[in-house]
Amino acid sequence: MDSLLAPPQGPHSLTLRPMVISDTSTVRIRLSERPGPVLLTLDGQDAFDMKEGDIVVLRKYKKHDLKIISSPTRDYFGLLREKLKFGARD
Repeated sequence: MDSLLAPPQGPHSLTLRPMVISDTSTVRIRLSERPGPVLLTLDGQDAFDMKEGDIVVLRKYKKHDLKIISSPTRDYFGLLREKLKFGARD
């Protein structure tokens, strides 16, 4: 599917949904005011302090496509069950 996904971080409400847009779109988000500390976190990794007027641009990285590698010895859903402890008793 040719799309970009921008999920909210820590969506504790059912009304916070991921934003799905066309991979040909460009989204610009401008921080118009800063009532307190504002951090931009990318892919759950590095955090950047943002200042009023900063702009975040979301767009497809055109250099190359993402290639997903799967292991012939590990089952994807088995790994999910293991990591998320589905079916495990406390």
